[in-house]
Amino acid sequence: MSKNFTDTLIDVLKYSIEGFKADFMNKKKFQQEISLALFLIIVSFIISETTIQKMLLISSILIMVIVDFFNHNVLPAVERFSFNNLKSVSRIKNITKILVYFAIINLISTWLFVLFT
Repeated sequence: MSKNFTDTLIDVLKYSIEGFKADFMNKKKFQQEISLALFLIIVSFIISETTIQKMLLISSILIMVIVDFFNHNVLPAVERFSFNNLKSVSRIKNITKILVYFAIINLISTWLFVLFT
């Protein structure tokens, strides 16, 4: 029996929450990142003057959390299942490092832009 769209969304939400809980309970670094993200979100409400500024600041934080979450959860899987092709593993590691670098640049530049304009 095929699932309808609502059932699929509920399943995705359920599995996402389970994955988030598992990472939050088992990884100290992820707990620190979430704590810092929540702190920065609170600060963004205090320092921003407009709704657009709030959204820019919060979205830059969420992008950073998403990219870092992806980086720390995909790389172990890639390393585990790609032992035959070390060149691909190296390339994927480099790509994920670049993604994290761009997310950091995005976060810093967005916050500086909002703070100093």
